[in-house]
Amino acid sequence: MEAYKQWVRANRDFVSSIESFAQTMTWFLPERFSASEIGPEAADNRSTLVSIWHEKGVTSRSFILGEVLLILRPLVYALLIRRYGLGTWKPWLVTLAVDLTGTTIISRLTSPGLLRNGRGYSLSKVEKEEIKRRQLLWAFYVMRDPFFSKYTRHRLEYFEQLLKPVPVVGTLIAKAVELLVGVQTRYSYISAS
Repeated sequence: MEAYKQWVRANRDFVSSIESFAQTMTWFLPERFSASEIGPEAADNRSTLVSIWHEKGVTSRSFILGEVLLILRPLVYALLIRRYGLGTWKPWLVTLAVDLTGTTIISRLTSPGLLRNGRGYSLSKVEKEEIKRRQLLWAFYVMRDPFFSKYTRHRLEYFEQLLKPVPVVGTLIAKAVELLVGVQTRYSYISAS
């Protein structure tokens, strides 16, 4: 017992972090509070990951899968770029598939039809705005290589040549294309990746 006490004294920070972790994990236990002991943290009845996981079975697990896919997408993109390089289609296609899959799962589970059946999820205003933001970020796929270098850039340059003879518009379009090409080469790999 004395050796244990010495070890605890020598490793106070480690023991403290273990105790803190154990105390935090008790929030996951359903029988954590009796009715009279509910604290202010538990009074907030917003959905948590654990409550969603247990709430509606397969539907809730699918909802979490959709969110996890959307969260992991930038990591998948970075790892695939590191492995295959920027000029290959694999990172672009895989992350587009992950993004579409995650968004489709979330969209289907929040559709009005499932809500009427009691199997779907009602999103708050902030969550709905987040879904719209994610859908707007799909525009970045046309700004990433190899799609940009093979398709988008050629269309922009064609549009620039087409409007070049128009006095003011031609100059503005030329500057806009130049700006877009500059943005693509510097920011499209890190922004909304």
